[in-house]
Amino acid sequence: MGPAATIQRHPKKVLLADNSQIGLDNSKICLIDEEMRLEDNAQIRLSNAGILSNNPDFLLANAEIRLDKAITRLDSVECRLENADMEIDRAALICLDNVEISFDK
Repeated sequence: MGPAATIQRHPKKVLLADNSQIGLDNSKICLIDEEMRLEDNAQIRLSNAGILSNNPDFLLANAEIRLDKAITRLDSVECRLENADMEIDRAALICLDNVEISFDK
């Protein structure tokens, strides 16, 4: 993997700088009433990862998401993917309850 991601932590925000990358192996992310923002060309790779989200706002601009053997549970979440490539491999399970997803190209 390339250089470590630049992560700026703000109250209720996680910001990733351009061209940053997060590798999550056997990890769990819990976002409670927070905003996770990925700037242009950011990439998240999730291997055997679980994302448990409660009312966060995901803003993905030109981002690539790879879900390998991942379980993504989104309850009452708004996901906006702008010019994004979302790839799900190896029978990943995505549970979407009361979710609005818009893909803008």
